[in-house]
Amino acid sequence: MDSTLENSSVEVKTSKLDALEKDQQAVEDLNDVIQPVQNSEKSQDSVFNSNQSIQVLSIDVECVATGFSHLDRAPCSVAIVNDRCEILFDSLIKPDKPVVSDLFPFTGVRKTDLHHAPSFDEVIKKVHSFFTPTTLIVGQSIMSDVNWMKLQEGVHYSTLIDLGDEFRTFDPKYGSNKYFSLAHEAEVLLKIDLNATGSHIARDDAKASIKLYNKYVKDKDQSKLQQACQALLRAPTKIPLFRRFSGAYEKVCVSAFNRGYCRCGQPLVNELQKTPAKKRQLIHKEQNIQTSLILYRGQSRMSIKEFNYLKSNIGSFILANGFFSLTTDIQIANSFLSGTINTVDYKVILFKIIVDIDKYVGYVGECEILFSIGSIFQIENVDFNNELNVWQIHIKAIETIRKRYGNKENINLIFDQAMKYSNNNQYNMAIILSNISTIDLINKNYEKALEFSMNQLLWYEKYFPDCYLSIASIYMEISQLYDYNHSNHIFYSEK
Repeated sequence: MDSTLENSSVEVKTSKLDALEKDQQAVEDLNDVIQPVQNSEKSQDSVFNSNQSIQVLSIDVECVATGFSHLDRAPCSVAIVNDRCEILFDSLIKPDKPVVSDLFPFTGVRKTDLHHAPSFDEVIKKVHSFFTPTTLIVGQSIMSDVNWMKLQEGVHYSTLIDLGDEFRTFDPKYGSNKYFSLAHEAEVLLKIDLNATGSHIARDDAKASIKLYNKYVKDKDQSKLQQACQALLRAPTKIPLFRRFSGAYEKVCVSAFNRGYCRCGQPLVNELQKTPAKKRQLIHKEQNIQTSLILYRGQSRMSIKEFNYLKSNIGSFILANGFFSLTTDIQIANSFLSGTINTVDYKVILFKIIVDIDKYVGYVGECEILFSIGSIFQIENVDFNNELNVWQIHIKAIETIRKRYGNKENINLIFDQAMKYSNNNQYNMAIILSNISTIDLINKNYEKALEFSMNQLLWYEKYFPDCYLSIASIYMEISQLYDYNHSNHIFYSEK
């Protein structure tokens, strides 16, 4: 499974000495890079034994970024493990496109590791040799791995077992099904920390998938499986990598399943794999499945000017210029309003926010919603809640800025408005500058991206001079932007 589709900031650097040594090496023998286990030929022979029963294999693919959206990926490593947890195949892959980021915390692979790796065509030929028409493939979000390696049903496999679906369970707190990440499943059910090395490794993920399958899925013991699901539901979840990096690593969007953290506006992977929208809506209606989630937020004081503006602009859109928390429990939201009253100058407000579960609840163990700078809402209604004695503002979350407003010029206008109303918040301004730079980067407008990154650097040096890691990160981003423009790269790299 590509782990970006799934702890503090991880610095991605390779020493100049190591890089020099690698450059001086002759082209490595493919057998040093493609690493089948010993006696792999014997293992392959057993795969093709016609008398053998259906074989069970797990395959895991890790990907580097070839662009700045979560869809811009190319395989960089692949591993195949059999049902005895033996590694049959483990190889790096040299991408056929320029690598924007190696996404090291997610892949465990450095760019320099790929210099002498075999090509995709060489690797895929090896990969296909391990699969037969009767193979059962096990994995987490396995369809992504199958597609990357161009495995075909009836040619390379007969059945797919997706562990995400097997361990899916109903969460009464949110009234919807909850999916878990492979890392969470491995830690809770196997006591294995897949992030122990600081990054994901394909062979470790494949081995964990096989162990989970053998222990909880293979014998089809529903009682044992349900106990496992409940254990996963009860166990606290660690902050996943894509959240630790706020949805972007080296300006590359790494949130492929969670709309709240997506920074590129592209369709989520699980959206692309879903049935057509009209058919899905019909199924939901027939089965009475909840497709939306209601969230609440209390605001004890809203100026009468702002309140009247919202009340007189039903149907208009508002843009969040800061981060804010939400709750599914109206009583919790109301508790923040305790002791407050409506006055001539201020109103007590309860926001009621409707979100689409399919678009805002993440696939990898996420059930909370994060709204941050750039989130867009549509005002649907304003009325008075007599029971709580507060004004209630009904708003609906809009899926994404890009979907609503289209081109980057319109998006930049929106962020200009956010900047206009954020003059008294230096931190928000710094983040807004970063977001604009990211949008231009995604659209390959490198000069504008560089302009906003430079402004962000000046802003940090003026207001946050002690934030050394953030400033260093901005210097690295500027270095990358100069690299894309093929000029002034070395100067900023040495900074």
